Amino acid sequence: MIELSNLPENAIAIDLRHHVKSYVQPLFTQNWNLFAPTPVSSDVTVVARVKECTAPGACKLSPWFSISTPLLESVRRNRFSPLGVIQIMLDNAALEYHNAILKAPEAHVPGSHWKKLVPLLPYSVNEIASEVMLRTSAASIRSRLPDASFSEIQIALYVYEFPRFSHRAEPDRPERDGALLTLQWKPYPADIAPFVS
Repeated sequence: MIELSNLPENAIAIDLRHHVKSYVQPLFTQNWNLFAPTPVSSDVTVVARVKECTAPGACKLSPWFSISTPLLESVRRNRFSPLGVIQIMLDNAALEYHNAILKAPEAHVPGSHWKKLVPLLPYSVNEIASEVMLRTSAASIRSRLPDASFSEIQIALYVYEFPRFSHRAEPDRPERDGALLTLQWKPYPADIAPFVS
């Protein structure tokens, strides 16, 4: 099946496309970014935080929770985990949103000639990608804090630009050289169930 998915277009591949795709796509999808003319130049990680309200007017802000890293670690432990599909969706959504920021006028400060981002990015930059990130983040946090009551959630992209080839001898410093791109606060979705691994 993998070989059929990699063959050039032919009569057999076209006839079996649906069957091959349904087998290959969820678990054996190949990514050729390493060999692309412009290889991946940054690492994009989704993080989120919530407001926990115990009484009206008594809300406390949580620290930032990493959403991408625990999913990736879970999939590394069990390659056939159903969380693998969620992890791929989250990564794709984060990359799509990050790429859309460059083209979205609402993400930039007016008059800055597309050089400065607004402090809180709108969800309208890429509504589908931001909804995937929001709901995945909410489920991940619900898994960690099942009994807490949340009123709002904020997601962000932590973007670390890889050093250019000319700086390859310098040490990596993702904790210092990264940028946090925060999105607007949204009401915490009430219909979210925690992840079951």
